[in-house]
Amino acid sequence: MRFRKGSSSVASTCEWLARICSTSVVPEPGKSLEAETVRAWCQERLANYKVPDFVNIMPEFPMTTTNKIQK
Repeated sequence: MRFRKGSSSVASTCEWLARICSTSVVPEPGKSLEAETVRAWCQERLANYKVPDFVNIMPEFPMTTTNKIQK
C-alpha cells in the first residue's frame, strides 16, 4: 500500500480506553482508499497495540512552513 505523502499517526489516552491511536493517510492521486483497508493492512503487519483505532483519509496534509506535516 503506497501513500502519496506518507502517513501520520498520533497516540493518546482517554478515560474509557487505555489508549487511542489515530492515523491519517493521503492516497496516491487517482486511487481510492477505505479506512478498513488501511486497518486490515496494519493488522497483517503490526502488533495489535500499533493498529490504529481511527483512520482519516485526507486529500492532503496541512504542512508547516518547514514542509513537515502539521499535527
